Amino acid sequence: MTPTLRPMNLGEILDRTFHIYRSRFLQFVIVGAIPALAMRSIHIADGAWIHVHNLVHPARSSIVLWNLVVSLGFFHISGFLGLLIQPAYVKLASSSVFNERCSIASSLRFAAARWPTFLWTAVLKLLGTILGSELLVGSLTIGVLFLLDAAGEMNGTGGLALGLTMALAIVSCFCLFLWLSACFAFAIPNAAFEGLSAFKAMRRSRTLTRGSRGRIAFTWLMVLAISWIVGGGIQLLLRWIAYFLGNGAHPSAIVRLAYLPVSYTISTVFAAVIGPIFPIALTLFYYDQRIRHEGYDIEHMMESAGLNSTAAQLIAEEPVAPSTAQEDHA
Repeated sequence: MTPTLRPMNLGEILDRTFHIYRSRFLQFVIVGAIPALAMRSIHIADGAWIHVHNLVHPARSSIVLWNLVVSLGFFHISGFLGLLIQPAYVKLASSSVFNERCSIASSLRFAAARWPTFLWTAVLKLLGTILGSELLVGSLTIGVLFLLDAAGEMNGTGGLALGLTMALAIVSCFCLFLWLSACFAFAIPNAAFEGLSAFKAMRRSRTLTRGSRGRIAFTWLMVLAISWIVGGGIQLLLRWIAYFLGNGAHPSAIVRLAYLPVSYTISTVFAAVIGPIFPIALTLFYYDQRIRHEGYDIEHMMESAGLNSTAAQLIAEEPVAPSTAQEDHA
């Protein structure tokens, strides 16, 4: 059956995202388990040997800042692992769009076939979005704090000035991150479906996302909100169960030993379940933008009917005009 390709609004894209997800739920979750398990292994290694939170001993006033830095570090690692597996996600989603067969193994082979390109694309996207926004906003924040200190504004009401500056820096960093993420959202699909190099995929993404960056950013925020709300609710429910099973404020040894493994397992499963949602939506946004900007629906319809290959064959077999042949001979 030939798929129907047409421009879609945001509601239709979200509805089709969950339809595709339900149709291949097990495949998406198994692929999503790969980065989820890798991230859980990193957390376990940190808890057992590294102890990143205790690598330095900041002053009491800097503990919150150091915890924020550590959390951002883990966020970067998680995002990078998600980018590495994204070619497998988009391959499964694209196969659903075009009603094609695609197994878990074939999607992973697709991601592994051009892994150097996907690796460099992921690195460039990470540097261009997350680290780029943090470095820029962080540099501006340090400059503002230096000017405030030079003007004597940090004396007396320094806490208020510092708090306002940090709040403005966090909001600015997040907004810049959203915009850059939307600009380079199609980097992996470009590299996967068009065979582009990492740099060309980034440049093309910046062009192809025009007109839909707001929709892409909103979808990412929606998935983030769902993960926070549902994930937080699950953890709260687990603590409530542990509290009552462990006789209130003094849990038994069995409950204390079982709580962390159960919590880690549930978090890993939840990460595997929630991870594929945005890449599926991103694949639909990618084709939607190609339809809007490049008429990809007509191009695909002609390819399915064999019209493009027929036209190319007719052009190749067209006889050369005598005058042209004589000029070439001359």
